[in-house]
Amino acid sequence: SSSSSSSSSSSLFERSSAAPSSVSSSMSSNNDFSDVNFSSSLQLQEDLRPLIIEYNTQLRETRRKNRWREGIRIFREMKDLGIPPDIITYTSLLSVLGRSNQPELLLRVFRMMLSDGNITPDAISFSALIDGLVRSNRLGEALGGFAEMQRLNITPNAFTYSSIISGLAERKEWQRAGELFMLMRRDNVAPDMVFFNSIIAACARSNQLGKALEYYALMRETEHPPGVHVFSSLIIACSRAEDPDTAVTVFKEMQKAKVKGDKVVYNSYIAALGTGGNVAAARKAFNEMKAENIDPDIVTYNSLMRAYTRNMDVEGAFEVLDELVENNLSPDIFTYNTMLSACIESGDEGAAGEIMAMMRNGKKGGGGGNSS
Repeated sequence: SSSSSSSSSSSLFERSSAAPSSVSSSMSSNNDFSDVNFSSSLQLQEDLRPLIIEYNTQLRETRRKNRWREGIRIFREMKDLGIPPDIITYTSLLSVLGRSNQPELLLRVFRMMLSDGNITPDAISFSALIDGLVRSNRLGEALGGFAEMQRLNITPNAFTYSSIISGLAERKEWQRAGELFMLMRRDNVAPDMVFFNSIIAACARSNQLGKALEYYALMRETEHPPGVHVFSSLIIACSRAEDPDTAVTVFKEMQKAKVKGDKVVYNSYIAALGTGGNVAAARKAFNEMKAENIDPDIVTYNSLMRAYTRNMDVEGAFEVLDELVENNLSPDIFTYNTMLSACIESGDEGAAGEIMAMMRNGKKGGGGGNSS
């Protein structure tokens, strides 16, 4: 794996004059970086520090709003005015490009930073690069960036590791993820909340409940208490694994930790309970959700409906459908598919016909169930 990492690293930082295809059709040549060449001294940076700080503030705002085109405009304006960027300028622009899935521009800006004699890349700028590449599903190049950090003796931070390990988790490359986690510990980089949130969420997205629980156990050994994002990811993983018992355990631990669940938590919890057909528990969670002043949405009702259909309780499912409509929500394709499948499996041809008619006519209302 070391040879592949080194080759990725060399190709990652190789100079290229080719224009990025991802922006050629959406941006004018005025936004290309081919003619950008900052030539300045450290003294000039100090003389213009107030202006640089002002522009960096604007760039950070583009990151917050994911406005990468605006970030490029600000960057070019600095060039046109002869205002030299500093490490914060580059890092802010890298961050907005990475979050906006613009990998070609991301790489180009990073190469520009490397060629700037007044700038020394640090762990934060490398992390912005690596995170952006992982977000764009370019894990090989992200690993190349990680290898380049090591070559330059730049110690990765917790965010760097969380980005790389999350990318590996998404691909279910658990051995390499584990190796990087051990390297993280060897470098005495303490996992933080962002790390655990990212890793556990990645495990949930890749349907790896066991791995999510392993990292959850590691988190509980640290000084970082699990928050709503971690519990949400765990319960989502339980739902996808159709493991209602573990979902109940996690939900109780969340309540014991006095972490207040949000809509995502309750929707996922009701869905997990629904996979086991536990109507009473799903209805109880639904009522608790409303008691917490969290308004159910179509996902909530579909999840509750699933609990009834798992028990072949078509009449109960129709009651949920009616309740959904009474709350000014419209059935979606999942609603109809869930109802139709239950009607067919239970042999209730009359109810199935009613659902088919509702789908054709676009009607919102439900009927009864067991109509045959």
